[in-house]
Amino acid sequence: FNLQTGYEIGSFSGKGSPFASSLINSENASVSNELNNYDFFVSSEIEVSDNWSLKPGVRISFSNIFSPQHMISVSSRIDLKNDYELRTIIGSSNRTPSYDELYTFFVDVNHNFQGNPELDPEQGYSVFTHLKKKFNFKNDAVLNSKLSLTYLDLKDRIEFIIVNVNPLESQSNNIDSYKFAGLFFENSYNQGRFKGSFGFGAQAISKILDSNSDAQDDFLYNVQLNSNITYTIPKWNTSATVYFKHVGTQEQFVQKQNAQGEFTFERGQTDPISFLDASVRTTFSKNKLIATIGVRNLLDIDTVNTSAFDGGAHNDAPSQLPLAYGRSFFLKLNYILKI
Repeated sequence: FNLQTGYEIGSFSGKGSPFASSLINSENASVSNELNNYDFFVSSEIEVSDNWSLKPGVRISFSNIFSPQHMISVSSRIDLKNDYELRTIIGSSNRTPSYDELYTFFVDVNHNFQGNPELDPEQGYSVFTHLKKKFNFKNDAVLNSKLSLTYLDLKDRIEFIIVNVNPLESQSNNIDSYKFAGLFFENSYNQGRFKGSFGFGAQAISKILDSNSDAQDDFLYNVQLNSNITYTIPKWNTSATVYFKHVGTQEQFVQKQNAQGEFTFERGQTDPISFLDASVRTTFSKNKLIATIGVRNLLDIDTVNTSAFDGGAHNDAPSQLPLAYGRSFFLKLNYILKI
């Protein structure tokens, strides 16, 4: 049985520039804000048996702005047969807004990001489960695999959202309801000169910005794949790497106006997209000079078809979304100085 207690104190303060007086409609007035957090926590690790341990924890957060936040969690680790390991974490996911989310004001001719002093703390809970296994093969190959399940349910989730399209303005706001469910499978492989990884992820997200509006709360789904392979030639101090990433169909609700002038929410889609990069890395002068040559976006992707945007007052919705500037080549040189 182990017991751990501790505390964490954060103090943030900031002042606006002379131009900030216009924000509060008062001349020669200074704008200053302060956020102080005082957190206290206690946790313990209990060895229930030789292959099972529990770790409960409690955290209390005090602030000069918000009411106290209480967070609890329980973590469990079970060592199963054949070197399998199962971890589960269940707990509350409460969080107070950060200083930047509350008071940021970054506005110029090209940007408009604003905080929101009226934000509420996030409230919710989360569940994480991981199943891990290390495989050893006769040819000295090693495979590490991890299967993860994630679920997150939040009220008043804090995000930067677009509050005005023209001109473009973003502000941190609370989302009334946010739910996230994910399945992830990660693998890393190592055998002599070969090293690689492969990952798969499937996620579903549901958002309701305003629960009083006629908003859609259905889950929107997305699948992603990523992998990389590296082959090393020790005699030449050289390695070659190939990266691949695939993003499946992305869904998003779009508000559109029908022939009767009524606004409805429709499910829009962005087509799947894949990216492929390759590079070769070598060293010279006793590993002091490192040269890397490669190509990005081998598939020469620049745009993707989409129906996930609505049109403006005087123009139709865009049918393509710019993503990249196409295929490109690069050369990078690093020299290591030892002083």
